[in-house]
Amino acid sequence: MERLTQKTPTGYTAPELSAALNRLGRWEDLYEGLSAELEATAAQMRQLSQAGKTGSATYRQLFARKLTLTDFLSRLDACR
Repeated sequence: MERLTQKTPTGYTAPELSAALNRLGRWEDLYEGLSAELEATAAQMRQLSQAGKTGSATYRQLFARKLTLTDFLSRLDACR
């Protein structure tokens, strides 16, 4: 990945501000999309749980997806 910012002692600077803002916007879109997917996954898991299907393959797949999404979002949160 080509870096668009340079770290300074007080923060960051971007020689091409427009390009940096566009990339930041795409990262924010990614974060929002992952958050929405996590919510949808949790909702599906709740439905299956209420139906007593916590041992189903679908539930286990959703659980793995939830763990993956949670891990990725926590890594992004650490960068804030």
